[in-house]
Amino acid sequence: MLPSPCEMREAVIASHSLPSCKLRASDSNPGNMEWLNQMTTMTSVRQWWKSRLSPVQIARRDGRNLASDITWGRIMRDQPTILAMDRGQFAKDIEAMRQRTALNWATISASHMRKAQENWVSAPARQQTYFTRSLRHEHRDLLPLLAAFGLAFLEAASARTPIAAVLSANVDYWQDEAIKIACSTLGIPFLVLCRENRTIPWTTP
Repeated sequence: MLPSPCEMREAVIASHSLPSCKLRASDSNPGNMEWLNQMTTMTSVRQWWKSRLSPVQIARRDGRNLASDITWGRIMRDQPTILAMDRGQFAKDIEAMRQRTALNWATISASHMRKAQENWVSAPARQQTYFTRSLRHEHRDLLPLLAAFGLAFLEAASARTPIAAVLSANVDYWQDEAIKIACSTLGIPFLVLCRENRTIPWTTP
């Protein structure tokens, strides 16, 4: 939602009270000075407006931005696209499926997924294995943020090519929970290939 004219005026007035870097007459001609002053004001307006975003709006923005980090590879339009959550122990499995199936395999880095959510998922809440349970109790206030983030991410990804399914390496990675929630809302299958299991030796890509 864009600011109203009154809000824009308030922001412009506020921006004049902030330190700004303006050209001196000896540095440039009057036309360039006017352009720079206008750009300085508009930058202040943008910064002021961003500061007014609600937590849900911030989560939605971060989800949309994260979609630009997806590695798409070669996309065949006549084949379904699976979006896999890429992490160290899962990389070999994704590569094997890419070679042995006719499906499109897009990936998103788990580290990027984590970084995108760390601003609003506090460190104590980031509990592997117990995160889903905590959303029904002490961390239930995170649900609207996770839902907004996941929906914005999948909708932005699907704008490029429809996502037929999402694949994760485990059922309760806190980084993937938002995507799991969004998949349920959008009717996209959320699949789990339990790569990490105590009976399976640890391997590296």
